[in-house]
Amino acid sequence: MMYGRVSLLDTKKREKQYEELFKLLDIIEKASPEQKEVYDAIYKKKLDLLTKEFDLWIGRTSAELNKRIEEHLKRKENAQ
Repeated sequence: MMYGRVSLLDTKKREKQYEELFKLLDIIEKASPEQKEVYDAIYKKKLDLLTKEFDLWIGRTSAELNKRIEEHLKRKENAQ
C-alpha cells in the first residue's frame, strides 16, 4: 500500500506473523522441557526476523520522509 510515495507496512502480513508467534508461545507453554528448547529457538528466530523487517521498513520510510522534507524546504527556499 502506498501513501503518497511512502509505502506503508503490510499490516495483514504482520498480524499473521504475530498470530504465529502467539501460537508458538502456547506450544512452548505446553511442551516438554526438551521441546521447549527447540520451540523457544524457533520463536526467537521468528521474532528476530520480524524485528529486523520492521527496522528496515522504518529506516526506509524515515529516509524517504526526510528526503521529501528536504525537497520541500529547497522548493520553498527557491520560491522566496
